[in-house]
Amino acid sequence: MRLNSSSEVIRTKSALNFSRFARRTRKGATMELKELVEKMVDFRARNDLTQTDFAKICKLSLVTICNIENGNTNPSRVTKKKILNAIERK
Repeated sequence: MRLNSSSEVIRTKSALNFSRFARRTRKGATMELKELVEKMVDFRARNDLTQTDFAKICKLSLVTICNIENGNTNPSRVTKKKILNAIERK
């Protein structure tokens, strides 16, 4: 598969990592988290942001953003709120 842009690469990597996480969590939580990750990845792609840039905007650590996008953690309500506020603000 040939990818044409950095946003396609970001979306493809996130989708692959997330599918591994989806197998380890319950269905309801997976759908909610999947939607959050899609919003994060889409926002970063549209605004040409790195995970580091996005972490600064959200006032979260880079590790937290990486773990959420890769499906290694389920974020708390406070973390979700910070992410969604950052996406809505910009």
